[in-house]
Amino acid sequence: MKPKNQLYYSVGALIAACIIIGLTYKMIRSQGLDVPTNPYIETQKGKSSDSSSKLGNGSTVDSVLLQMVTVKGGAFELARNGHRVSVNTFNMCKTEVTQAQWQTVMGNNPSRFKGFNLPVTNVSWDEVQDFIAKLNRVTGLHYRLPSENEWEYAAGGGENGRTLYAGANTVDELNTYAWYENNDDFGPRAVAAKQPNQLGLYDMSGNVWEWCQDWHESDNKASLSAQQEPGSGTHKVYRGGGWSSDPLSCRSGCRAYDLPSARGDCLGFRLVLTP
Repeated sequence: MKPKNQLYYSVGALIAACIIIGLTYKMIRSQGLDVPTNPYIETQKGKSSDSSSKLGNGSTVDSVLLQMVTVKGGAFELARNGHRVSVNTFNMCKTEVTQAQWQTVMGNNPSRFKGFNLPVTNVSWDEVQDFIAKLNRVTGLHYRLPSENEWEYAAGGGENGRTLYAGANTVDELNTYAWYENNDDFGPRAVAAKQPNQLGLYDMSGNVWEWCQDWHESDNKASLSAQQEPGSGTHKVYRGGGWSSDPLSCRSGCRAYDLPSARGDCLGFRLVLTP
C-alpha cells in the first residue's frame, strides 16, 4: 500500500495533467487549429517518411481524401440565357471545404469565424489554386474547382427533376436546405447541418458563396461543353449565395463575380475530382 502522502501526490498529479490537457485542447479550439474530428475528411498517415516535407507545415498527412458524390452527366438549360449544354459525369465534394481540411493542407486558417467543421472563408480564387496544387501533389489525384455549368447542373439536381434552389422550389422549403438571411444572422454554419439536395450535396444554396473556375466575362457558352473553361477576363465567378444572402441570391441559377484576389466572410469553395 502506498503511503498516504504519496497517494495524495499521485492523485494531485493526475488532476494537474487533466487540467493541462483540457487547457491545451481549449487553446487549440480557440485558435481554430486542426483537430481530426471532421467526418468529411479522411487521412492516411505514416506511409512515407517525407510527408512532412511534402506539406511543408509539419503535418504527417500523406493524402487527404474528401467525400465525393458522383454526378451523372446529362443536359440542361442554363438559367441565365436558356442555352442547352451537356455535362459529362464528374465527382463533386459533398460539402464545402472546411477549415479543418484547409488547415491540414495549408497549415493556416484564414477564416474570421473559427470552427473545424465550418467552411473555410476569406480565401481568394488565387489562394484556392495554391490549395489545389498542394492537395493534388500530396494525393496524386486531380482536384479542381467546378466549372460554372457543372456547379449549376449539380445544384439544381442534375438532368431530371431540377429545382429552383438546391433541393427546394420555394422559399418555405429553402429553410430546410440552406442557411441564409431568413434563418442565419450569425455567420457560416457547420457543413452538412441542413438537408442535402437530391444528389446528396450539402449547402449548395446558402452558407457561403462558392468559387468556380470560370471567367465572368466569357459568357458565350452555347458552343462549349460544361467542362471547358472559356476564354479569359478579369473577374472570376462564384455561385450559391451565403449566410447573409436573400433567397434570390440562393437560386441555383444565380451568379456573382469578383477579382481573383477577392476574399470575404461569405466566400468559400468546394472541389470536383476529375476521373
